Amino acid sequence: MKRLLLSIPLLLAMVSGVAADDFGELTKTFEIEAGQKVRLQLQVADLRLEVADGNQIKADLVVRCRWHQKCDDVLADVDLVSSSTSRRFVVELQGLSRWQSAKVEIEGTVVVPRTSDLELEIGVGKVKIYGVERNLRVNLGVGKVKIWQPAAAVKAITLEVGVGEAAILSDTEDVPNRRSFLVGSEVFWDKGPGEARIEVEVGVGEVSLWLD
Repeated sequence: MKRLLLSIPLLLAMVSGVAADDFGELTKTFEIEAGQKVRLQLQVADLRLEVADGNQIKADLVVRCRWHQKCDDVLADVDLVSSSTSRRFVVELQGLSRWQSAKVEIEGTVVVPRTSDLELEIGVGKVKIYGVERNLRVNLGVGKVKIWQPAAAVKAITLEVGVGEAAILSDTEDVPNRRSFLVGSEVFWDKGPGEARIEVEVGVGEVSLWLD
């Protein structure tokens, strides 16, 4: 299993819920080509991810300082930037060093095209994902992942947690709920009627997937 290297400040950034008044807004729209895979890279985030028709990625995020400290210089440098190839469109957060990530919290919503495969990489945070119908891969260092997935779209699911719990939940499909080890969990299921493959890896935390 791939593991993200996390610093102590990033781990602290997950557990503190106090924010100061200083904040910045990141509202961006990116046009992609049909068939491009979307990859999102964020150091720290409390993120809601949704899908919509069309060929646009829409991000509506708020970046706040933590612990009532002043960090105008940090906020001024933070931005969402993109790069692309014929197969992949990458959106990443720039302007934060590993140590600066401990000073801020980032929360908001990202909407991606319904027809795009999706990769998501986050160092520390919480992620809620709704209605993805294509291939999905999530790599989270520390935190929680919750996914609500159309059962008809899924072929196979792999959930892995190094330290913590993983579970697939469904009222209609016969799926393995969880497989726990001494400190981690792993769940695999490949009996779905669809085509999408879901892979989620969490270093420390939890992952749960509901098949609707």
